[in-house]
Amino acid sequence: MRSPSLVALLCGIAWTAELVWWYLISGFGLFILMLVGPFALILGTVVAIVGRRPRLGAGTSLVGCSLVVFYAGYGLHELLFGDWATSRLHMSIGFP
Repeated sequence: MRSPSLVALLCGIAWTAELVWWYLISGFGLFILMLVGPFALILGTVVAIVGRRPRLGAGTSLVGCSLVVFYAGYGLHELLFGDWATSRLHMSIGFP
C-alpha cells in the first residue's frame, strides 16, 4: 500500500510544481482552480500513508487521479483533434 501511495504522492508534487512554474512564467490568474487536482492527490496519499482515515485518503486520491485523467484526456483530445468546441468528435458524441 505504501509504494503506490508514494508514487501517487510524487506524481502530485511534480504536477503541483509544474503548474506553479507554468503559471509563474505565463502569468495566468486562474491557477488556484487548477491546483485542486494535485492537492487532492497529495492530501489523499498522505492521509492514506498515515493510516488514520484510509477510506477518506483513498477517496480523495480517487478524486485527484480522476482529475489527472480528465486533464490528460482533454489535452490529448485537443492535441489530436483541435479545439473541443469545433471538433467533429464533439458533435458526434452529442455534447452541446
